[in-house]
Amino acid sequence: MKKNLTFIGLILTCIYLSSCAATGALITIGAFSPVVYEEVRLNKPDLKLKPLSVVLNEHNIGKNVKLPEAIQNFFPKYFPKMIPPKLKS
Repeated sequence: MKKNLTFIGLILTCIYLSSCAATGALITIGAFSPVVYEEVRLNKPDLKLKPLSVVLNEHNIGKNVKLPEAIQNFFPKYFPKMIPPKLKS
């Protein structure tokens, strides 16, 4: 019985660690991909890559994102046009 519990614990630990490693890999790739793209674009002009902002605008990425009202109200300085005016009483 003790060997079975040890084996099951080992399997569960391996699954947990592999999922953490996969999550870390996805976060790392997502965080450093734009940086690597810009470095390659600047250091290899013969590739004629467009700036990342142009590529994102061409594919309409990030244009249709609507922030929740709580975020808009929490940062009124950055989203002044999105907050409805207060009614006079």
